[in-house]
Amino acid sequence: MEVKKEWLDWLASSDTGTSSKTMFSAITGTPISERPDVPGDIADIGRCVRMLRKCPDLRDKLHMVIDKHKEWMPFIDCWKELEKLYDECRIFEALLPAEQNKMKKRKHFTSPNEQAWNLMEQLNVASRYLRGMRIQNDHHSWKNQPPTSY
Repeated sequence: MEVKKEWLDWLASSDTGTSSKTMFSAITGTPISERPDVPGDIADIGRCVRMLRKCPDLRDKLHMVIDKHKEWMPFIDCWKELEKLYDECRIFEALLPAEQNKMKKRKHFTSPNEQAWNLMEQLNVASRYLRGMRIQNDHHSWKNQPPTSY
């Protein structure tokens, strides 16, 4: 695959992280020094989103991430929703505190940050399962082996 200037510009920037580099590597075949990983929070999603916006030709190849890293499937399957939530979080955070507080007082209001957190939790559980991990004893204990009983 031909290396493009915008790819090199992005790689040389400070707006990279392990998950965005994992995504980039899976699509372009460029090796990375970090251990591949999935996004852990909306900040990680943000770095991936900004990478795709700087390198738009990579967007059509998102399926390649799943081909190399099956644990990315939950994230890629709802990528449009993740991008939308990321944008909503940025808009919400840009509001003045008084405006944020006004919104928070609305009945049944859930901030975009909370929505993103909840979705990321679900996606990370699905991702761990795809990696072969299973919950042991409580929701915070994962092992790389199937449980002895269900």
